[in-house]
Amino acid sequence: TKEGLELMIKLWTQDEVTFDGKYYQAKAAVLEPKPVQKPYPPLLFGGRGDRMLKLAGEFADICYIMPQFQTPGVYEDSKGKVLKAAKKANRVDKVAFMAGSMGSRSPYDLKESSQKVEKAREEGASYYLTALPRNAYIESMRRFAKEIIPSFK
Repeated sequence: TKEGLELMIKLWTQDEVTFDGKYYQAKAAVLEPKPVQKPYPPLLFGGRGDRMLKLAGEFADICYIMPQFQTPGVYEDSKGKVLKAAKKANRVDKVAFMAGSMGSRSPYDLKESSQKVEKAREEGASYYLTALPRNAYIESMRRFAKEIIPSFK
């Protein structure tokens, strides 16, 4: 994964790339058109594994620490691993965090959702991803937009 990222970044930022890695090789490779975003598109990483957290610290613009089966302290521990790698790569100020919650089939609980967003913000998340109930997706999205988002502006 790291090697793939290194190759993609070179392709996005250089006119011609020669690369000789363990898994990827390229000789005089060209990628056109170049990305509109400079120097390249934002990189969003998601997961909780140690290797991913380290790579997120080294490369990510946004790191989404997956919420599944989290126990108390997991988010903070994972964020700490990302920041440790970011510090080593001299890019602590370049990585933002995204938190999120898993959806359910039950009616959308606005109070609970608001509390989750607030907790994520307190933990340093700049972004929040929520999964809405499948059986009431559109209505839940409208309610979230109308009743939750304005309280965080």
